[in-house]
Amino acid sequence: PGTKMVVAVDNSVFTAEAIHEVCITMALSISLVVLVNLIFLGSWRSALIPSVVAPICILSTFIVLAPLGFSLNLPTLLALVLAVGLVVDDAIVV
Repeated sequence: PGTKMVVAVDNSVFTAEAIHEVCITMALSISLVVLVNLIFLGSWRSALIPSVVAPICILSTFIVLAPLGFSLNLPTLLALVLAVGLVVDDAIVV
């Protein structure tokens, strides 16, 4: 009685905005990958495989990270960017 709890710092707004920006950036980057693949490979069938591989690689990484106890920090995101680049490059070459 007589005590009151006050939230001093609320980071939920910042976190929600950051997640929203990540979703927008991911959608934009996937659409750019599709467009570049379509322009350079010439046909939509050839561009389909690398365009499907990139989102699958990103989603599977996020699914595996949490159970293994890894966090989303700068080295993890850098490794993800490099891995997606290699996977898309290999899908184009094959």
